[in-house]
Amino acid sequence: MYISFSSHTFRFSSTYFLNGENRPFVATHRDTARHRVRAPRPHHFQLKGQCDTMSHEQIETTGRKRLVLAGGALLAVAALATAAAFTDFANLNLGNGTDDSGIGGDNRFNIQVVGTDAAGNPVPGTWQEANTPEGVNINVPGASTLTPGDSVSVEIPFQNESPVLSADVSFTLQDRPGKVSDPVLRDLLRYTVTLDGTVIAGNQTQDQVEDLNLGLYPKQTDSVLGLSITLPDQGSEESNNALQEKVSYVQAHFDASSVTP
Repeated sequence: MYISFSSHTFRFSSTYFLNGENRPFVATHRDTARHRVRAPRPHHFQLKGQCDTMSHEQIETTGRKRLVLAGGALLAVAALATAAAFTDFANLNLGNGTDDSGIGGDNRFNIQVVGTDAAGNPVPGTWQEANTPEGVNINVPGASTLTPGDSVSVEIPFQNESPVLSADVSFTLQDRPGKVSDPVLRDLLRYTVTLDGTVIAGNQTQDQVEDLNLGLYPKQTDSVLGLSITLPDQGSEESNNALQEKVSYVQAHFDASSVTP
């Protein structure tokens, strides 16, 4: 009878007690060797050996440790690769190219008209906004006592006060908000508009003076609008007298749109 043992990764020894004899029979086996042990015949024997190898639980634990160590090594390599990467960046400040610029800031748009004193008289060299629906009163000398056949006039300086933007300016005569004009007198009045002394609308009704193009004004430039108001002679004393105490409430309206230069 032959008993064969095979081992590849560990060493162990076994002790056998043969049936009928109380003496041990020892066999020793080493790594990667195959041995045949010839047992005495015809005796039967009983295996009562103990291996000096690792248990199944020890092998599993060792395997887990190896996996953990291998995983840790991979993580260490990945961390090392990340730490070794090069970095760089670039920042651009959006604006007009100067240090204090940004989006907006220089987009203030503003037109102004001549300043007036407490009596409404124009004060050349001074400026005001007059940007309310009600507007600001300006004195047109002789306007309140205008009689048929007479004319009155006023000069109204205006400017584009914007720091960068240009202004496309137009001019309109409109009804004064909150006031009701006499329709007869309103339709009889005639207006002549000049720009820096040049007539751009002559002998027009109020409704005809609408959206007159005053031109394009770069930043910090100004001009002078002249407005002449005439009440034509009606051809008879009766017709002229019929206009007494009639009032027309008119507002001079400057309108402007910004233009990027």
